[in-house]
Amino acid sequence: MGTITATTLINRAAYLLEDTGNVTWTRAELLDWLNEAQSQVVTYSPTANTVRQNLSLVAGTLQTLPTGSIVLMDIPRNVEGPSVRLISRELLDAAPYDWHTSKASATVKNYVYNSDEGGVFYVFPPNTGAGSLVVVYSKVPSVITNEAQAIELEDTYQAALLNYMMFRAYSKDTDYADGSKATGYFSAFKDVLAGKAAGDTGASANTALGPANPSVEGSLK
Repeated sequence: MGTITATTLINRAAYLLEDTGNVTWTRAELLDWLNEAQSQVVTYSPTANTVRQNLSLVAGTLQTLPTGSIVLMDIPRNVEGPSVRLISRELLDAAPYDWHTSKASATVKNYVYNSDEGGVFYVFPPNTGAGSLVVVYSKVPSVITNEAQAIELEDTYQAALLNYMMFRAYSKDTDYADGSKATGYFSAFKDVLAGKAAGDTGASANTALGPANPSVEGSLK
């Protein structure tokens, strides 16, 4: 959660637009574009808004992520129990039994995830319905409804948010529309995200581990 308020970013946008009176670009539409900006940041960079929570499971292998999730990032462990490992569906499907109907357990050993399936994943063994997992997922940012609210993303994304707001402002169909400025701000928006992603990767503690390799102790996240 950030600390910068919507008011701060709207004021900055109005200043850059030379419209501090909000005549051409109203504060309401700038707020709409700020909300859109937060969603776009997470679309380009899902790790920008991650949530860790305990998820109660239902009986069977098929499980559903919380409402508002975009992509599953990790399942590190059972809430009350051992760690959990990601496994390919192909590996389970090759087993000499139907893993979907194998003996149920409250403790999960493996999970299967395919981002193309949306907000679902599978667990092995099938759950009894009494298990629960710690899940880490990317979440759609909540809508900011008033200017006093802080942005949901970390403050380090403020430049990206402002660039996107400026892109939308200069794309508005008015006498002040400016295609070249709109394009420039959108490029700046993407450049900020790319630069932050590269910086975060280089600064991560995981860089010391090298490529992930299940056969090498300590190489996995």
